[in-house]
Amino acid sequence: MEDKEKIEMTQKTEDLQKETEEMVQDDKEASPAPGPSRTAIFWVLGGGYLIYTGYQLARGFIKGDESSSLLFLVIGIVFIITGAVLAYFGGKDLMSQEKEKKERQERGEAEPVPPMLQGFFGKKETERAKAAPAKTISERARMVEQLQEEADSSDEDSE
Repeated sequence: MEDKEKIEMTQKTEDLQKETEEMVQDDKEASPAPGPSRTAIFWVLGGGYLIYTGYQLARGFIKGDESSSLLFLVIGIVFIITGAVLAYFGGKDLMSQEKEKKERQERGEAEPVPPMLQGFFGKKETERAKAAPAKTISERARMVEQLQEEADSSDEDSE
């Protein structure tokens, strides 16, 4: 009888560990939300604004305005260079995202589901939710500890 209990507890522990590993793996495989990232868009817009501002600063010195000095030209050039770098890297990021999107469409893969919506649309998540109530990792750890304590106490009883 005690051997059956040990086998059942061992099986429960193994099942719990497998389920936890699957959840961790699913979290690792979660892809970013589709569409351009906000960061890349802000980099392009910010870069464009810095280029515009730098041009406005430098233009006064180039035209010979009495109110502008060499400092305005230097600051304008720094703004233009910084803006160009931001716009370049933001545009590069946007282009790589578009390239990945086209490659996914060519392979026939579906658009990735945003992480916050995976619980609603992810197949594995909905199957898991129907099968058993969701448990946090800390709840799972407590369950494993309880199973181990039960196994230890049954070992002590048998001795």
